[in-house]
Amino acid sequence: MFTIGERSYARAVVDGAGPVLHSAPMELPARTGVVLFLAGLGSTKEKLAASKRTQIFEEHGYACVLADHYNEGERRDCSSELSNRAGWALSQKQHFWPVIHRTAATVPRLVDFALLTFGTAGRVLPIYAYGSSMGGDIFLASIVSERRLRAIVCERSTPDWLRPGSTANVLGESAAGDELYQLHAPCNRLSSYVEHPTRILFILAESDTHVPRACAEGFIGRLRERGVPADRLASVVLRSAGWEGHILRDAEEATNQALQWFAGAHEDGEPPPPPAAVAAPAAAVISAKPTAPTTPGVEPMLLSAQPTALVDDNFMSSEIELHLIREELAEAHRDLERTRRRMYHEAEARRAVEQAKHAFAALAPPPPPPLEAAPPAFEAEHSRKKKVDAANILSTLFACG
Repeated sequence: MFTIGERSYARAVVDGAGPVLHSAPMELPARTGVVLFLAGLGSTKEKLAASKRTQIFEEHGYACVLADHYNEGERRDCSSELSNRAGWALSQKQHFWPVIHRTAATVPRLVDFALLTFGTAGRVLPIYAYGSSMGGDIFLASIVSERRLRAIVCERSTPDWLRPGSTANVLGESAAGDELYQLHAPCNRLSSYVEHPTRILFILAESDTHVPRACAEGFIGRLRERGVPADRLASVVLRSAGWEGHILRDAEEATNQALQWFAGAHEDGEPPPPPAAVAAPAAAVISAKPTAPTTPGVEPMLLSAQPTALVDDNFMSSEIELHLIREELAEAHRDLERTRRRMYHEAEARRAVEQAKHAFAALAPPPPPPLEAAPPAFEAEHSRKKKVDAANILSTLFACG
């Protein structure tokens, strides 16, 4: 159980997608649908649970399923020394793109879980998805093969992983990353989005130079040319602020836009029930493998210029925010300690190499002293004798002849 104030989420493990937090199952007529949530780089499902956004969705009758990216939070790969944020800062091609692809491949497992948890034989609730930044990149890539999502919202996300025009790219070099981009980046899979059953909304930040809005707008334009209508694929531009213009000034407005988009998607199926009057009650663990409450791993902020997930969420209560900041500082301290130990061992190795060089040099025999040059008088006498000897030899030869 994960409790924040009066709100509680149940914990469960989804095979292939790791631990999740989810709303409590309620009487189905009181539910409008189920929304899958993925946060941005460096954030976790616990931060999503602490945000006002999930609270608003629950107040409108939606059940929420909150998950982590691969190598993030409780899905952190402890065998890897690099966090997702650290990998992003070194080479997006080598580290960041594979995480997008790997997490996108687990979205169908989250859909299965939502249907199992909140569906019945008599009624199947529509499933939606909301992804912020990297989370939106993941959901957009996932629907190439996952077609059961009624609608998705991609907030400050891009169909082009290269992000042309971005002022904060660290692409790096990776042949495997280049191949992944060609095969799986949404901008290279346009035909997969034509006549797609999932409605897509891009929420773009007006002055975003980290994820330029032109990427999504160009993607929409190319699909418009292929006949995708505005009620299936659209974008809305909201005011931006903060680091590289990548933060929304009014995150609640983005939530309202998403609610309207999901409500419009109901026209494709059964009409939604009236919104729930109150937020969901405390959750109970359902038919899934439960996990004991654990403190989520939060990746350190390696670059001070990068936006933190706390700012990105925009909705934290001060008490929860303070707790999460402490968790981030603790993880950052551990990361710095690992770096310090690695640098120490590297310095020790260099020192050992230098000592070995000096030891071998001490064992080697000293070089012979350089030959002294002969004095000029000796050289002159030696030359005169050679000439006399040559003259004597010639005289002897003539006498014999």
